[in-house]
Amino acid sequence: MWFMNKEEFTKKLQTLTPQPRSVLALLLGGHSDREISDKLQASPATIRKHVQNLCDHFGIEAEVGGLRRNRRKYLMALARQYESELLGAHPVATPQEAVVARTVLHKTAQVDDTVTNVVSVSSSDSRGKENLERRQPSLQPETPESQVKLEGQWRLDDGEWRYKGRIILETEQLTLPQLKALLELLRESSGDDTLRIERIETGSVVLVLGGSQEGLGRLEFLFRSGQLTEILGIPIMDVRLEGNKLRFQFSPEEQDEVWPTESDYSNSDARWNAYLNHLCLNAFIPWLRDGCRLQPVVWPSPDACAAIWEVVNGTAIEQGTRRVVLIPSEASEESTTETEQLCVPQELIDIPSWTAHYYLSVRVFSSDGEIEVWGYATHDKLKREGRYDRQQRTYCLNREDLIENLNWMPVGGRVCTEDRPAVPLLPSLSNTEAEALLERLGRVSCQSPRLEVPFENWAALLEMPQWRQQLYERRLGRFCPAVAPSQTSVNLSRWLQNNFVEAVQAGWQTIEEIFGQRQVAFRSAVVRRAKQIDLGGSHTFVMTVDVSSETDEEIGILLRLYPTGNQTYLPENLKLIVLDESGVTFMEVVARSNDDWIQYQLTGDPGERFSVLVAIGELSLIENFVF
Repeated sequence: MWFMNKEEFTKKLQTLTPQPRSVLALLLGGHSDREISDKLQASPATIRKHVQNLCDHFGIEAEVGGLRRNRRKYLMALARQYESELLGAHPVATPQEAVVARTVLHKTAQVDDTVTNVVSVSSSDSRGKENLERRQPSLQPETPESQVKLEGQWRLDDGEWRYKGRIILETEQLTLPQLKALLELLRESSGDDTLRIERIETGSVVLVLGGSQEGLGRLEFLFRSGQLTEILGIPIMDVRLEGNKLRFQFSPEEQDEVWPTESDYSNSDARWNAYLNHLCLNAFIPWLRDGCRLQPVVWPSPDACAAIWEVVNGTAIEQGTRRVVLIPSEASEESTTETEQLCVPQELIDIPSWTAHYYLSVRVFSSDGEIEVWGYATHDKLKREGRYDRQQRTYCLNREDLIENLNWMPVGGRVCTEDRPAVPLLPSLSNTEAEALLERLGRVSCQSPRLEVPFENWAALLEMPQWRQQLYERRLGRFCPAVAPSQTSVNLSRWLQNNFVEAVQAGWQTIEEIFGQRQVAFRSAVVRRAKQIDLGGSHTFVMTVDVSSETDEEIGILLRLYPTGNQTYLPENLKLIVLDESGVTFMEVVARSNDDWIQYQLTGDPGERFSVLVAIGELSLIENFVF
C-alpha cells in the first residue's frame, strides 16, 4: 500500500516551485480546475499538467497491481493528511504578489528596453510603462459593452491595438542573455518585430508578451499544430493568446424572449437545446454583421432551425462561402477533463450538405448572463483527431486541443476560399422507407430519436428538408397527411404507342411547347417529351425523356436536364440520380461548372419501375416511371 510519512512529504514539498505549491493548496481548499486557472491566471490545461506533475513528484502511480486508480484522489488524501505543513509554511501566492524567485531577473533594476521586470519598468522606456498601465481588458473597438468583450487587449496612444499572450516554459531559471535570445527567436517565429516581454510570472517561467494579434496568434498556432515545442532547448508547456477570449452578455429580458413554449418542442431537453442555440445565435449574428460586407445568414433558414434543434444540437451560419457551426453547452462550475470538451453531433460532420469549415465551442453561463467562446476546430481536425463516441454519435476534442485564437478563423470581410469538406454520399431512401422511419421516429417521446436507427438511415432522412420538417411536426402531434393523391408512375411503353394521356396529366409536354424556338439537339427515331422541374428557391430546370425500342424485349431511355430562361449553364452540383424500384441509388450524375446539360442513358424490360431524383443542396424532387 502506498504511504508517505510527514518527513518525506515536507522534504518533497520544500522542493516545489511556488506555482505547483499554490495549485496543491487551492485543490485542498476545494477549488475546481477552472477556479484555480482564474486565480493563477493560467489555462485549465496548465493546471491539469501541474496536477499530473504533482502526482509524479510525490510518487503516486497511475497503476498498481494491474489496476488503474484516480491519482488526483490520492494526491488530495495526502495533502489533507499534512494540511498544516502545506498551508502554514507555504501560503498561496497570487500572481499580483508573486516574484520571480528562481530567476536572476528578480534583482535586475535595469533591463533591455524590450523586457520589463515583474514589478519594475525600464526607465528608458516610458511607453513600456504606459503599456503596463493599459494591460487591463478593454472593449473591442466600436462594440457596445453590453454586447461583447474581447479580453486581454489594450490601446496605445497612436491608436494601435496590442494584445497579450503567455508562454509557459518548463524551466526554473533563465539568464538575461538567454531571455534576450529567446525574445529574438520568438520575434522570428511570430513574424512580429514589435513583440516584447511585458512581465514575468512565478513558478515555471511564464512570459507575458505584448504584440500584434497576428504575431501572437501565429505562435499559438505553431504550438497547437506541434511545430513549436521547444525554444533554446527549453520545452514549451503552453502558449495562449489572451486577446481572443470572446464574451457576450445577455439580459434577463433577452433570456425570456428566446425561451421556447411547451408547444414549440416535444420535450424539455429539446426546449433547452433550442434556448441555448437561440441565445448564441442572437449574440453572434450582430457581431459577424458589424462592419462586414458579407452579411451572415442562418443555414438552412431561420424557420428551419426549430426542426433541427428538436433532434440535433448546433446552429450553422453562412457568410459568403464560409460556414461556421456554433455548438453551445451549459457551463458547469464543476468542470472536469471529461466535461471540458467540444462534442459535435455526427450529423454536422458526416451529412454532406451539413458539413462546415469551422465548429465553435460556446459555453453559456445562464446565471451570469454571459456567453464565452472557448475556441474552434476545423472539420478536418475533428475527423482526424476527434474521439468518436459511438454511444452518443459525436466527435469530441478536449478544450486544450481547440484553436483558441479566433484570428486564425477567417471572419469579418475576409472570404473563405476553401470548399466545404467533402464526405461520402449517403444512401438514398425510397418514399416507402422514409414513411416507415417517420412513422417510427415521429412518435411523441421525452428524448431525441437520433440514436434509435442506424446512422445512415437517420442521416438520409434528416438531410431531406421535407422529411425533416415532417418528423418535427409528427413529434409535436400536429402532422396532417396530405389529402392529395400520391404521385403515379408514368408508363413510358405507352409513349411508343402514341398514348400520352397519362403523360399530359402528369405535366409532360412536347418539346416545342417547352422550348419554343430554342434549338436543342435530340436523337431521331425516338419519342420524346419534356417537363419543367421546379425545386423552389429559383431553381427551375427542364427534364427531357427520350424513349426508343432497343429490341423486342428492351426499352431504351435517355434522361437529360437543361437550364431554363436566360440561364446558359446548369448550377454546379445539381444532381440527376436514378433510383431502382426499392429506392436505392443506381446511378448519379453531377453537374460541373459550365455544363449546359447533363444526361444518363439506361435500358430496361417493360414493366420495370425506376425513379429519377433531381436535387441541389437540400432541394429535391422525384419523378416515378415504368419502362
